[in-house]
Amino acid sequence: MSKGMTRRALSLPLETGEVASETSSTLKAFRVLEVLVRARRAVTLSELMQATELPKPTLHRTLARFEEAGFLSREPGGRAYVIGERLSRFALDVLRSDSAAAERRLILQRVVGEITETCNLAVLKKGALIYLDRVEAPWPLRLHVPEGGVALPPHCCASGKLLLAHLAAAE
Repeated sequence: MSKGMTRRALSLPLETGEVASETSSTLKAFRVLEVLVRARRAVTLSELMQATELPKPTLHRTLARFEEAGFLSREPGGRAYVIGERLSRFALDVLRSDSAAAERRLILQRVVGEITETCNLAVLKKGALIYLDRVEAPWPLRLHVPEGGVALPPHCCASGKLLLAHLAAAE
């Protein structure tokens, strides 16, 4: 972190029906993942302890298990944790399988019907373009692109170039 930057305090807001004192080890583990995901940046052990209110040994053990399983990883310096590749893939699978996915698909189908061109839904993640969904146009000649979840270099396709063009200069 560069000089002059301050870290925001991490907090985990309670959702409706959530119990503040979750005792299940599974719920404690998910609380750690929630903090990491909501932070949108690397998070240190002390920040996680403060945000989750878990004891250091419990938190350290949980982090080690998640790291071994690929759900999170450490930054190159080893002092802060970030979302791992396996958790990213899991999140994409959730996005593609929830009820919102059906709504997104209907919107894509409607757009394809209006413009008769193939439509993609993609996001930039860690320097790669990841396709979440695609609806093909009714043309006999098509370019085959693998199913959703496939990562491509963003500079080699129109969707990637569009998203790159609208990034902030710092990104």
